[in-house]
Amino acid sequence: MLVLSRSKDESVMLGDEIEVMVLKVRGKRALLTVYRAVRGKRLMWEANEPRWVGVSEFLDLGEGMSCHVVDVRGEKVRLGFCVPRSITPHRREIYDAIRGELGTG
Repeated sequence: MLVLSRSKDESVMLGDEIEVMVLKVRGKRALLTVYRAVRGKRLMWEANEPRWVGVSEFLDLGEGMSCHVVDVRGEKVRLGFCVPRSITPHRREIYDAIRGELGTG
C-alpha cells in the first residue's frame, strides 16, 4: 500500500484513467470523489458521487484497486492506495509535471 497525504482540493492520479480528489476533511473523515477517464471522440472525465470515508474505511475503485483513509491529521488526510503493479499512483502535481516533460499533457 502506498500512502500519500492530501489536503482539500488535492488529488492523486492512478495511471491515466482514475483521479481521486479530496473535497473536504472534517473530523476523522474525508469527502472523496473519483473521476474516471471516458474515451470517445475526445477525452472526458466522469465523476462519481462524492462519499464520506472515515479512518479505516475504503473506496473500492474497481479493477483490483482501492483507496483507504489511513489517518486524518488536521486538514490533511493520509490516503492508502492498493493498486496492481501495472498502475502508477502519483500526486496530481507530479503527474502534471511528468506529462509536461513528456509533451503529452
